[in-house]
Amino acid sequence: MRILGYYQIKDDKFFHKLIGQGVDTDNDGIISPEEAEVVSYLFFKGDSIEDLTGIEAFINLDTLICVENMLTYLDVSMNTKLTSLYCWGNALASLDISQNLALKRLDCSSNRLSNLDVSNNTNLELLYCYWNHLSSLDVTNNSNLEILWCQGGKTVLVDHPKPESLTTRQIIKYTFKGCDTKYY
Repeated sequence: MRILGYYQIKDDKFFHKLIGQGVDTDNDGIISPEEAEVVSYLFFKGDSIEDLTGIEAFINLDTLICVENMLTYLDVSMNTKLTSLYCWGNALASLDISQNLALKRLDCSSNRLSNLDVSNNTNLELLYCYWNHLSSLDVTNNSNLEILWCQGGKTVLVDHPKPESLTTRQIIKYTFKGCDTKYY
C-alpha cells in the first residue's frame, strides 16, 4: 500500500502506472498531493488495475481513461473537474457521477451497470452506455446530449424530451418514452 498525502493507493499496478506517466515529477518514488493536483489527464488501458483508490487526490483531473481493466468500483466524486470519463470494459456494478457536473463525455460501456443516473450531468454531450444491464435511462435533464449509444441485450426505455434532437442515436432495441419501439 502506497501513501498519497492523506489518500492510500492500494493497487501497486495503479501506483506504477502513475509513476510511469510521470506524475512523480521529483522522482522520489512518492506521489505528493502537490504532484497529484497538477495532473489533468490520466490514461490506463488493459493494465489489470483492480482499484483506483487514491484517484480522489487528483482534484484537477479533466480526463480519466481507465478502460479494459478489472475495476469493480470507481469513486470519482472528488474529481469534480472531470469533463471526460472513459471507464468501459471493466466490471463496474455501479457508477456515481452525481458530483461530476462538468462531465461532457461518458463512456461506461461493457460493464455490469443496472442503473445509471445522469440527471445531474446537464453538460453531457456524449453518452455511451451499451452492453450493460440497464432497463431504463432517463436523459430528460440532458438537453446538450448529442450522441447516445445504449444498445445491448435488453430493450432500454430512454426518456428524452426531444429524441429527434440527438444527432447520433445508435440505440439498438430501445424505446423512447411515449414513442414506438425503434431499431437502428
